[in-house]
Amino acid sequence: MLGAMHASTPRPSQLLTHPLWLAALAVLVINDHLLKGAGLLPTALTGKLSDVAGLVVAPALLATLLRLTTQRALFAAHLAIGLVFSAINLSPAAAGAFESLMALGPLPWHITVDPTDLLTLPALALSWRLLTRPRHARAVRLAPRLRRPLTTLALSAGLTASVATSPPPEEPFFASVEADLFIAAASDDTLILRMRPLREGVVVDCAAAARDPSASLSRALFDDARAWRVEPERAVVAHPDGLTPTTGDCHAVLVDGTLHRGRITSATTAAGQPIPMVLLFWTSAELPPVPLTPTPDELPRERLVRIARTPAGARWEPHATLFPAPPETPPTPLPGCEPAPAGGFIDWQDPPPDGPRTLAAITSAPDGCHRLTFDNTQTWYLCTGTSYFPFAPGDPLHVSRQSTGQSFRQVDGLQLLGTASAEGKRLVLARGPDLVPFGRGDVAAGDLPECRPTAGPCGNLVIPQEIILQGLGDRITLLSGDSVALETGTLVVHRAERIPIGDTACMPTHTDPLHGYDYAFESVFLSPSPTAE
Repeated sequence: MLGAMHASTPRPSQLLTHPLWLAALAVLVINDHLLKGAGLLPTALTGKLSDVAGLVVAPALLATLLRLTTQRALFAAHLAIGLVFSAINLSPAAAGAFESLMALGPLPWHITVDPTDLLTLPALALSWRLLTRPRHARAVRLAPRLRRPLTTLALSAGLTASVATSPPPEEPFFASVEADLFIAAASDDTLILRMRPLREGVVVDCAAAARDPSASLSRALFDDARAWRVEPERAVVAHPDGLTPTTGDCHAVLVDGTLHRGRITSATTAAGQPIPMVLLFWTSAELPPVPLTPTPDELPRERLVRIARTPAGARWEPHATLFPAPPETPPTPLPGCEPAPAGGFIDWQDPPPDGPRTLAAITSAPDGCHRLTFDNTQTWYLCTGTSYFPFAPGDPLHVSRQSTGQSFRQVDGLQLLGTASAEGKRLVLARGPDLVPFGRGDVAAGDLPECRPTAGPCGNLVIPQEIILQGLGDRITLLSGDSVALETGTLVVHRAERIPIGDTACMPTHTDPLHGYDYAFESVFLSPSPTAE
C-alpha cells in the first residue's frame, strides 16, 4: 500500500545531492550539449541517454518544487511524468501541444515522436527506489552551512538542464536553397522565433487579403507556433517548416519571439528582449522563390526582414511585408452586419428519404426545424430556417436532391414537391454560391457598403452581401433575413455573405474561394406563400 513516507526516508530535496542523481544530471548536460550531433556516438544512443537521465532527474525536481512528502504523492509525480513522456512519444498531436506550451517560454522544445523511447521508462523505477528506500538514497555528507546553497544550486542546474534538454532546431539551411523571404537579427545576436502558419485547410483569396492583411486574416486562422533558433550572422526562411511552400499565391505568418545578445547560452536565455508579434504577408508575384545563399550579407534587401536591438527593446526594421498582428479580439460588427452562426440556418438529416412519401405527422419548432414522420413510420429531421411549413399530415409528396441554383451554379439543396391532392405545394432549399431556383429572373450580388468585413465562425472573413433580383419588373434588393413574395411563391434569403478567406472545414457547403465560389447563400422557396410567420 501507498502510505506515509517512513520517517527515515530523506526529503526529495536531499536527493539532489545524491551521487546517482548528480551523475544522471551530468549525463543529461554532457549528452545534450556535447555528444548530440558530434558524431562520437550513434544518434539512437544519444537520444536514449537523454531519456534515461531525464527520467531519473525529473521526479526529484518535481517532488522538490511541489514539496511532496508522502509515497502516494511521489507515486502520482512518477505516474504523471510517465504519462506525459509516453504521450509525446506516441502522439504527434500531444507532442505538438507540448511544443506549443513550451514555445510560450524562453526555451522552446522540438520533440521527435519516437515510440521506441518508451523502452527507457524503467528509469523511473530507479528514481522511485532512490526516493523511497532510505538505504539507497543517502545524500553526500555535507556541512550544514553548505547543504542549503548546494541543494539550491543542484535544483537550479537540474531545472535548467531539463528545460534546455531539447533546444529548437537551428535554421534549416544548406549551401543554397530555394526560398523567398528570410528573417535575421540586425546585429550579432541570437533569435528564438515563434512562427505561426495558417492552419491546414485555410484557403485565401490573395487579392482580398492584400487589401488589408491585418484586418482580413483573423488570429483564429493561424496554427500553433513552431520555434526556431537563428544564430548570429545567419537567417531563417520565413516559413514555419523552414522551406518555401511549392503551392499558393500568397503567404502569411505570425511571428514573435525573443532576441538574445550574442550567442545563446542557458545563462543568457532568460535575459532576451521580447520581439513584438507581427504579421508577415507577401505574394509569390512580389517575391518568387529563387536560389539564395542564407547569409544576411548576401541577401537582397527586399528578401530580408531584420530585427534590431534598441535601448527600448527589440523592434522590426521597416519592410514591405510587415503588417500589424491581427487583434486578439476581432472588432464587433455593426448592427445588421452580423455573420451567420456556425452551421447556418438550413440543414437536414442525411440521407434524405428520396422518392414518393406520404406525410403522417409533423412537429415544428420556433427555430425553423421540423420533425417529419412518414406513413412507413420513418422519421426525418429538416431545418428550413422558417417555422412555416407548406405541407400538412396526409399530404403525398416527392423528395429529391436539388443540385442547381437559380443562376445554374452548383448548390446543395432539396426539393419537397406535393403530388396528387397536395399538387401546388412546394418547398425548395439551397445552400452554396447561388440562390434556390425560384423561376423567372436573374441574380446579382455585391458587397454591402455599410458593413465592413468581419470575422465569422472559425475566424473566416465574412463580407455581408446585398442580392439584387433583376428581370422581375421592379428592382428587388434582398439582405440576409429578407423575404419577397413572387408570382409563384415566397423567396426567403437566410444568408447572403461572401467568404473569400476561411477554413474549408468550417465553410458553408459548396463554397470554394480558390475556384471563384466565395459566395455563401442560404435560401428557401415556399409555395403557397405563408400568410403568417
